[in-house]
Amino acid sequence: MEKILDIIEAIAHEKNISRENAIEAFKDALINTAKRLTTPSSDFEVIIDNDTKTYSVNKVITVVPDGDERLEEEPDSYISLSEAKEFDDSIEVGDQLKEEFVLEDYGRTASANLFRELEYHVQRRIEQDLFEKYREKVGTVMLGTVNRIDNEDNTHVEIGELKGIMSRRNRIKGETFKRGDTIRALLRYVSVDPQYGLFLELTRTSPKFLEALMANEVPEIADGVVEIVAASRIPGERAKIALKTDQMNVDPIGAAVGVKGFVSTQSVKSLTVKILTVLNTHLSLRFLSQEHSLRRSHRTSRWMQKPRKPLLTLPVTRKPKRSERAVSTSASPLC
Repeated sequence: MEKILDIIEAIAHEKNISRENAIEAFKDALINTAKRLTTPSSDFEVIIDNDTKTYSVNKVITVVPDGDERLEEEPDSYISLSEAKEFDDSIEVGDQLKEEFVLEDYGRTASANLFRELEYHVQRRIEQDLFEKYREKVGTVMLGTVNRIDNEDNTHVEIGELKGIMSRRNRIKGETFKRGDTIRALLRYVSVDPQYGLFLELTRTSPKFLEALMANEVPEIADGVVEIVAASRIPGERAKIALKTDQMNVDPIGAAVGVKGFVSTQSVKSLTVKILTVLNTHLSLRFLSQEHSLRRSHRTSRWMQKPRKPLLTLPVTRKPKRSERAVSTSASPLC
């Protein structure tokens, strides 16, 4: 075990983690193994010599005043001042005594515990590196292959080293996938679940997905010449995007829309978008205000044209007809 660091470096290369993380995992595995062999309350430190590629494990004992309560609660981690004076008269309260702890003295039990601890901590470092790697990609479009669809209609997608899950509510209405299909989806966030472990939540219904596709497909948007101000969509039916640019010689609508108003990107067409409206923000405020005023005036005119019930109904007097006048005159005995 003298060249243990060579083994740790090989594990780091095989598991695709940094050398520093692999060494930290090895230190944690040594400390936990030593605690398993002694008591959980004991304190240990690991010293690694990079020149000779060796390591040493030391048990740390802290000096406390006589009669301290910690002497009874954790006798393996603390020593009284009077007992410490027997080793050196210059020792004071708060000093630490270090005793070498040799794992080889515990035989196969120590090696088996060290193997399990090292495997556990290396796996934790791998998941931590993957979590940091994909957390930086939140909000970007991911490309993956459909692996399976479970009983809850969740689509499981293989993306690199991790597994992505796209629930039914994050899928466009009417979309169906089968195993082996290659799909694009927006990464919402990275999560850890007791059932699925470390996984990626994907969506194809968010307006950010449409913005990311447009940014990937339209060079003017990718270069920053044209900026996406806002986007809204009804997944599978229609979408609306507001664009702006600070350059007078660039047409933001023409950059994003092709001939006769059709979307010029294949990725956006794959979203089953029926109507895509692109607005120039130089005119969008005026357009929206006019549209709002027209809707308001339209509602007012409809309200004015709608027949309304009178607040009070009065009797209406009318003149009798000639026939009615004659009948009433002949029939009246008082006339």
